[in-house]
Amino acid sequence: MRIKISVLILVFIFFSFEVFAQKNKKAQAANPEVDIYMAADFDSEIIETIRPGTLYTISSKPKGAFYQIKLKSGQIGYVPDTELEIEGEGVFQPKDFDSDLDTKLKKNKKNVKIQDEEESEEEDPDSEKLSYHGMTLQLINYHEETLGGTQVGDLYAIGYRNYPQLNDYASSFAWGLSAAFRAPAYYQQLTERPASGFAFWSDFQVINVTALGSNSTVHYGAGPFLKLTQFTVSSPTRGYTLQDITVGLFFELGLIFHFDQLSYDLNLRYYWDKKSYGAIGFGVLF
Repeated sequence: MRIKISVLILVFIFFSFEVFAQKNKKAQAANPEVDIYMAADFDSEIIETIRPGTLYTISSKPKGAFYQIKLKSGQIGYVPDTELEIEGEGVFQPKDFDSDLDTKLKKNKKNVKIQDEEESEEEDPDSEKLSYHGMTLQLINYHEETLGGTQVGDLYAIGYRNYPQLNDYASSFAWGLSAAFRAPAYYQQLTERPASGFAFWSDFQVINVTALGSNSTVHYGAGPFLKLTQFTVSSPTRGYTLQDITVGLFFELGLIFHFDQLSYDLNLRYYWDKKSYGAIGFGVLF
């Protein structure tokens, strides 16, 4: 903490030196009592009162109707320009009203133009669009009608997910691929022999996004999917291959947490297939 305070003090001293070291002026109070303000505003707090006879360092240019002044205590304040007698220049003379008004109008127009450009950039829909893609891992509670009944087993599927142009409170399109490179455990349990194979999903969905906070969004959507499975099983007498291709619908609800470089997606899925089943997923997006 002491190191931080020391650094802040050094930065403040350096800033103060830079402000007053170059092209500064000397001035004294032009009236018996001149108030020094904390800010360049007549409504701000008065921090000191100075009198004629003592020279102070002031800024080379005024800030509106004030000059910045360095007091003997080292504190920085603001003094009205009409209250100063500047060394080598005399008592400050206000600018011609019309000339000063014209300068202020030009400055205001410039500020309005800059503000309009900044608001235009903020309202640009392209600046709000976010695209995410990355790797996913799903634990699928797979259901299948096979071997004389409905069988249930878990499959771990890895895949790729793409969320293009996600807009807050808007719809977009997402797609993904995932695959499990093993057969469900129930094949080996029922046949008492090793089984192998794979299951492949390809999906497309309409996705909706809503911001929950500055670094989190919820997404939900639905769409069609294509599933291809091929499992090789064997019995005491022979081996055979089971293949299946189906088209179904799935529903998804998820939460994305956004960080500087990566985002993390937690989601739940429900697959409406010949036998419906659910899944929980985790994704690392960038």
